[in-house]
Order: sequence, then structure tokens, then C-alpha cells
Amino acid sequence: MGLDTARLLPAEEAQAPLIAALVRRTVADVYPRYYCREIVDAFRALHTPEALPSILEYLLQEGYDVVPISQLILTGDYTLDHTGRQCPAQ
Repeated sequence: MGLDTARLLPAEEAQAPLIAALVRRTVADVYPRYYCREIVDAFRALHTPEALPSILEYLLQEGYDVVPISQLILTGDYTLDHTGRQCPAQ
């Protein structure tokens, strides 16, 4: 089908600013091709570091747990299933 596969790699916390910049640049460059500028601007305004405390507060009030990404990502040998979920290597 001509599709490429990508392997997800865990990012280090120190890479967070670089990843955030990449996401902002991607949204700014790609989204306007598919959505009107007002929609893109509204999306970007809602998804800022300043919005994070209120988002976390809401999620905690709704009963969600907030954990470090290191508790969610397997280390060592693992494989990815068809959904991209990490599975311990056997």
C-alpha cells in the first residue's frame, strides 16, 4: 500500500520544549491547509502551556490520575502491536 511505519520512541523530559515547539510549528504550518485560520487560532489558544494547570485540575476533579510518562512507557525490550501499544518482548 506504500505506507511507511514509524516506531514510537520514548522522549526524555528534557526534550519536552523541543517536542512542544515541533507540535506548535506543525499546527501552524499544516492545519491551515485543512481548517480556516479562525479554527487554527482557537486550537492554538487552547493548547498552550498556560492552559495546562486548568486542564489538569479538571481531569483530577473528574477522577483521573496524573502520572509521569515514565510509569506508562516500557523500557528494555518491547514490541509494538498493531495499535502501536507497547508489549514486553518475549
